[in-house]
Amino acid sequence: MNVKNSMTVITDSDIIIYYTSFLCEDGFLILYNGNKYLYTDKRYYYSAVNNANAICRLLDNNSLELFIKENNISSVGIIDNFTSVDFYKKLISFGVEVYDDTATINSQLSVKTDREIALIKNSCKVLEKALKNALTSLKVGITEREFAGILEYNFKLYGGDKPSFETIVAFGEGSAIPHYKTGDVKLKENTPVLIDCGTVVNGYASDITRSFYYGIAPNEYKRAFDAVLKAHETAFNKITLGMTGKDADGIARSVLDSYGYSEYFTHSLGHGVGVKVHEAPYLSQKSTSVLVNNNVFSIEPGVYFDGKFGIRIEDTVYLNNGKCESFFNLRKDVVEFNPTQKIDI
Repeated sequence: MNVKNSMTVITDSDIIIYYTSFLCEDGFLILYNGNKYLYTDKRYYYSAVNNANAICRLLDNNSLELFIKENNISSVGIIDNFTSVDFYKKLISFGVEVYDDTATINSQLSVKTDREIALIKNSCKVLEKALKNALTSLKVGITEREFAGILEYNFKLYGGDKPSFETIVAFGEGSAIPHYKTGDVKLKENTPVLIDCGTVVNGYASDITRSFYYGIAPNEYKRAFDAVLKAHETAFNKITLGMTGKDADGIARSVLDSYGYSEYFTHSLGHGVGVKVHEAPYLSQKSTSVLVNNNVFSIEPGVYFDGKFGIRIEDTVYLNNGKCESFFNLRKDVVEFNPTQKIDI
């Protein structure tokens, strides 16, 4: 493959933000010969000219084909998961070789600059304020959907642009479903609660999960909570530079195994967080990703008991000088959120 005749084209708006610091929801970005070319229509073009970190061009039906022909492009890299079939077919019709450039893009996305670290830190700060304030509205009779609405209102109140994924609020046995669909279940006294949420601020995501018992927790819940908290803290303290995602996942998994809970940990330990709330690196049983400084990722061990309850404790963290640092100060050790007591969270 002749590198001089190769380019990469990106259609995903989040990844376009990464390269240009500009939100463009229609158009594409070309990476070629050390330059960035952003093609978009009149809705975004004039703003892009003034704000995007790219060479901006007005989009028309022939823009992509013309660029390929004018620059004698013979091969085009794409991101498989974020390129539509129609766009792929269009590239093929231009007579170029199309290849998957996901690994290259992921390697760039996964190592954050100091600017990106600051942006993610701010996103997490907004999220933490929003969750703390929303928790003051948690009371018997409120529905999951109502609380999710209050939480997302607080995202906006403190400077968030939008949720970074569909907010999960689970009361009762719904907490035993890792990707639960928030519904109309009403909160009752002495009920397990799981809240998984995130927001986007200036193009960068945040992610947090807290679990607790609303009222008086039974011993069964307390023991499981202790196990998940221990798994989280152990992973946080032991994950280090040069470790693979599989090794990191194994730290938390071995703690849960020592409690007899390994079979109830049904997902991976974590995932990268950046312009997307799920991106490289991945901390899973199969991951060969090698962790390096300025990787940002979640640590989120959990256990789930069908028909009873689930517990997940998650922070967004980053590797700094070979050690994990959390973007959050929100307490993780509140096993009981008693409505008759004022708890400093």
